[in-house]
Amino acid sequence: MYSYRSVAVFETDERFKNYVELEGGGIGAFQKIVDTEVYHPYTWSVRTFNTGEIEEVHFSFSPEGEFLGFRKMLPDSLEGKNIPDLDIRNVFLRSDARAALLPDLSGYEQVEKFGAEGRRPARSRFHL
Repeated sequence: MYSYRSVAVFETDERFKNYVELEGGGIGAFQKIVDTEVYHPYTWSVRTFNTGEIEEVHFSFSPEGEFLGFRKMLPDSLEGKNIPDLDIRNVFLRSDARAALLPDLSGYEQVEKFGAEGRRPARSRFHL
């Protein structure tokens, strides 16, 4: 049986905050972003993990507790099926619940692919 541990941290995206306040319109512009919830520079981050293991999950929540998303880290040594030349978003879009968790990637172009036949692809990177 696994004995997962969890840690919660309240975080501020200081780089974003500083940029908007200094280069993007000032404190008023930053406050408008916070008020309209276009972006959440303040978040609760919950990390669930097992001590000594690479596999872990990070959940993000707004300050009000709204679920924003998650990220799961897996070890590179994990065996799995490689899905070559398949838009992975289509795998997740089979369910409305899963689709709601994905960001809109339509403005991005895939610039790198990793993986070899018979192995799980390690990473896919996208750029705007």
